[in-house]
Amino acid sequence: ARCRQPVQADYDLAGSMPVAAGSSLLLHAALAIIISSGVISSATPQPSLAVTVTLTRSDQAPTDAQHLASHNQLALPGALAESLAEQRASATLALMNQAPIEPVGANDLAAKVQELHSDLNKVQQNQAQNTRLGSVAARRALDASYLRQWVNRVEMVGNAALSDIGNARGDVRLLVIVDQFGILLDVTVLESSGFPHLDKAAIRTVRDAAPYPSFPPELRAQVDKLEIVRTWQFRP
Repeated sequence: ARCRQPVQADYDLAGSMPVAAGSSLLLHAALAIIISSGVISSATPQPSLAVTVTLTRSDQAPTDAQHLASHNQLALPGALAESLAEQRASATLALMNQAPIEPVGANDLAAKVQELHSDLNKVQQNQAQNTRLGSVAARRALDASYLRQWVNRVEMVGNAALSDIGNARGDVRLLVIVDQFGILLDVTVLESSGFPHLDKAAIRTVRDAAPYPSFPPELRAQVDKLEIVRTWQFRP
């Protein structure tokens, strides 16, 4: 009879590799975390599933694959406020440094004032449109603590879901969004494996693993939502 056991890994926040039977965690400087999970069998080897988790710091939902790269470093709300203040200061300084101009009529002056107000409104609107949507940076102790819990749950559910994938081989790239309470808000297929049952298996694993751990207070103070891009690599 076959014996299946979920893979469990021990994580070291100082950056050491997790140690487990059939499971390994490789932390890249590019903030990509690769989790290799397998199923232990006393007979014929079972299909294995590798999960590549790419975590990006972003205040806006990605619009294409390029925006999902770890180099997408958009500012969080505090930095946005600071940037807005700097832009206002720059605009004011530019006006002060302008060469003296000839007196203008009331209509021209009103037009200039309206133009300035329009520019400032655009800056404010850009700030308002940015939601507090963030992601974890893998090397930060605070984020790594939450990530460890999330990864453990993904591995556990992923190992249990391998029985129905058959011998198909393929990669499925998903975008997962959870809120501060660990509730799954959305899961989207970014790149299909070409096999509908593999795509469905990856999505089902995400849904079955929910709800995820709640954000710790320190992380919750920074972000309302967390976006996680991961690639499920199915190997027979």
